[in-house]
Amino acid sequence: MDLDILIAGVILGLAVLLGGGFVAWTSGVKGADLEIVGTGLLVGALIVTAIPVSIFHEVRVKQANRVEASLPENLTKLAGFNERGIGLLQSFHILGHAATGPLATEFRALERDVSWNGSLVNGLRRMCARVNTLRMTKLSILLERSSAATGNLREVLDIA
Repeated sequence: MDLDILIAGVILGLAVLLGGGFVAWTSGVKGADLEIVGTGLLVGALIVTAIPVSIFHEVRVKQANRVEASLPENLTKLAGFNERGIGLLQSFHILGHAATGPLATEFRALERDVSWNGSLVNGLRRMCARVNTLRMTKLSILLERSSAATGNLREVLDIA
């Protein structure tokens, strides 16, 4: 997604640069005025390129921060469900319908993904790719490996 935004910003910047250059060329701008117009177009193209990229980067960072802030609370709930004997997939189902915040939609998407594809491990990997934060990646790997090793995830989730 970030690469798509960067490419769109560069294309927009090139459009500004080429469009302004074409207007300057058809207007008959020459000499020192052409240098001034060229510099202005180059600066304008850089600004037009940088603004969308920086805006979308900030939106992405804020979204990642919201996900990371809601993660401890949801981990505590997940550990509580596991302590009560509820399986990992059922726990994600309950969290998806009971939780609020940015992870609730991800838990619902995980549940749908597992119901369509049948693999919790692949579902966790896809959720990790969608959320795309380091902490979520670590949690996904931890859940994947610990669920294969033991049925009691309480200790693992308390450590995480």
